[in-house]
Amino acid sequence: MTAEEIAETCEKHGFGILPYGDPLFPKRLASIKNPPALLFFRGNAQYFQRLNDAPSLAIVGTRSMTEFGQKITGEVARELASAGVTIVSGMASGIDTSAHEGALNVGGFTVAVWGGGLLKLFPAENTRLSESIAEKGLILTEYPPETHATRFTFPTRNRLVSGLCDGVFIAEVKE
Repeated sequence: MTAEEIAETCEKHGFGILPYGDPLFPKRLASIKNPPALLFFRGNAQYFQRLNDAPSLAIVGTRSMTEFGQKITGEVARELASAGVTIVSGMASGIDTSAHEGALNVGGFTVAVWGGGLLKLFPAENTRLSESIAEKGLILTEYPPETHATRFTFPTRNRLVSGLCDGVFIAEVKE
C-alpha cells in the first residue's frame, strides 16, 4: 500500500496517526533505541497526554495462565490503576487480557499495544475488550492497518510495550 492509501484507510476507519516528533508522541517511547516513526492508534488522541504525564507499568505474561496468575494479575492491575498508574499490555489472551480488564474494571487507564495492524484484531475473542479500550484508553501499533501479526511482529510489539513504561511486571510465565 502507498502512504496515501494507508492514510485513507485510517481516515475511513477513524484511526489516528501520530508521528515521531509530535508533541503528544509518548516521551518514554521517544527515548528508546530505534523508536517507531509513526504510531497508528484507536482512541482519543488527547489520551497521549495522560500517557505522558502518569506513571505506567507493563503487565505481561503467559497466554496459558493459571487461576493464580489470573487472580494476581487482576489484583495488581486494579490496585495500580486505582492509584492512577497507566496499565500497558499487549492484549494477548491470558495475562495481558486480565491486566487490561483489571484496569478497566476500576475505571483506570489502559493501553494495548498490538503486534499487527488495527484492522487485524488478534485474538478475535478480544473484540469486546478492544472496543472498551478504544473508548476509555488507547490501542497502539506501529504497523499499518492491514498488517497481519506474525511471530516476527510480537518481539517488535514487546519493544513498544516496555518502551512506554517505567517498569515491567511479569505476572506469570511458563517454566
